Amino acid sequence: MTPRNALKPSGDTVVLPSEDPAQYARFAQNFRDDLKPSSESEERLVQAIVDDTWRLNHTKLQETEMCASVEMFREQVDALATLSEYQHRLSESFHRNVAKLRKMQAERRKS
Repeated sequence: MTPRNALKPSGDTVVLPSEDPAQYARFAQNFRDDLKPSSESEERLVQAIVDDTWRLNHTKLQETEMCASVEMFREQVDALATLSEYQHRLSESFHRNVAKLRKMQAERRKS
């Protein structure tokens, strides 16, 4: 099992160059504190949930920026549709990972 403060972005970096890595670390730690993973498998699922949520927040910000003006919206319809699909996939991934984590934690509590 990894130490409490060792949570890092998995796979591709989720922290953009314009963002504060310390903000991501606090964001991730809040999830760890709430979800209380107790095994490597649970750690990985919590990390996936953190990354999905961080990315989902990005898509919401991008969506807001795209819709800032009607003209821009018209020009960005295809991009918005793609972003919406990406947001939907991330949301599904988030919910699958939460369900897996809850099942894993429930099984752990039974034993």
